[in-house]
Amino acid sequence: MNLPNPNILYLDDEEDNLTVFKSTFRQKFNVLTATTAQAAMSLLQQVPVGVVLSDFRLRETTGIDFLKTVSELYPNTVRILISAYGEKETVIRSINEAKVFSFITKPWDKEDIERVISSAVNLYHLKFKNEELITNLTMTIDELTIANKEIKVLKAKLQKENEYLRREIDNNRGSIEWIGAGEKMQLVKQKVSQVAKLNTVVLIKGETGTGKDLVARSIHAFSNRAAAPFVTLNCSALPGNLIESELFGFEKGSFTGALNNKEGLFELADGGTIFLDEIGEMSIEFQAKLLRVLQNGEFYRIGGLKPINVDVRIIAATNRDLEDSMNTGRFRTDLFYRLNIFPISLPPLRERQEDIPELVKHFLDKFQKKLGIEVTSVSDRVMKMLLNHSWPGNIRELEGLIERSVILSANGELNLHELSAERAEESNNNLLKQRLSFIDMQREYIIQVLNSVNWKISGKGSAAEILQLNHNTLRSTMTRLRINVKVPDSQ
Repeated sequence: MNLPNPNILYLDDEEDNLTVFKSTFRQKFNVLTATTAQAAMSLLQQVPVGVVLSDFRLRETTGIDFLKTVSELYPNTVRILISAYGEKETVIRSINEAKVFSFITKPWDKEDIERVISSAVNLYHLKFKNEELITNLTMTIDELTIANKEIKVLKAKLQKENEYLRREIDNNRGSIEWIGAGEKMQLVKQKVSQVAKLNTVVLIKGETGTGKDLVARSIHAFSNRAAAPFVTLNCSALPGNLIESELFGFEKGSFTGALNNKEGLFELADGGTIFLDEIGEMSIEFQAKLLRVLQNGEFYRIGGLKPINVDVRIIAATNRDLEDSMNTGRFRTDLFYRLNIFPISLPPLRERQEDIPELVKHFLDKFQKKLGIEVTSVSDRVMKMLLNHSWPGNIRELEGLIERSVILSANGELNLHELSAERAEESNNNLLKQRLSFIDMQREYIIQVLNSVNWKISGKGSAAEILQLNHNTLRSTMTRLRINVKVPDSQ
């Protein structure tokens, strides 16, 4: 970088000396002159000055004192002292106090003083460059500090993501608990054992809440890939562009916010299994990219130019009828046939009632430990209600119901207020359909509520509580409606 010549200021109280200096060097340097220290200081304040020359003898002060002030106020300005007195003490004092660059004696030689001024200009340029470097370095340090803070934030975020992924990868690894000894679930177990050790694609079909993820984990746990990662992705939870980013990853700079390279789930699952849950919700655009992975075992990161090869087993699951989705154009036919190599269908809970008692026991054990609430008995009446329920939410609904019921239970007995109220509402709807008189409807409804609670009239979980009546009012109403009191069954 070529720097311009700086201003050269010469202070001397003799006008003739200033005139000679200016006429001698004005062709080579930008020369400024002053006859007093005050005038020279005023010039220093108004314009940038690279080199200051001052005569030693001045009327109101000395050149050393003036240059000392200059060194304090303008440390980058190079200072030169000129004097007719070449005493050793003066030189030493000028160097120590005013930190002068050079000492010139009068009468000065043109070539000597020109050489000294040129060296002073070079020194000023070096100081200027050094100041600029320091400024740039300070700015760089500030930018690096900010970037370092951003990196720390990103690092913390990545650590959380890695912890989450590791939990997902290690979740239920190796130990899968099957519940259900019924014929339909035994058939599912048989299919799992047939396909587990094969490296083929599996499609698990079933309603929401039937345990498709458990079957997928079982296939992985009993396979030759059990020691490798098991990675899951719920396709209904992310839009198509984010699914591609999650599964394939991306290269740094491929889009706004892509500050670093990121591995996708396929790379994390290399050597293991990837479980694509709710694959029927995957966008039609991304289905073609997934088909390419199934066919070739390779993919491209977003923004990447080099294909990435992986060895991953794919297990997919859906609660949709994919064949119906094919007919409506929502699912690719070629992808369906790639996925449907070994289908496993899970029965809904309403079709495997024989497994409900075992499932109830399992969830009771689980939530007793979790909640610290002891439940020692499940009455026949309660079990009958559980067996007769339609379970639209399947096992997930049963699990949630048991957890709520354990929280609400008292005296060590499982109470199902939720299903009791539901059955009472259904009965009430049935009574409306029968077109009974008001008195008959009251009588029938109260009898049905009494039957649902095993003729318990008062107390917790009683008919009075469900009907929101005082127990004495309920007894008088029963007498009025000629409802004979039955003895509750023993539990």
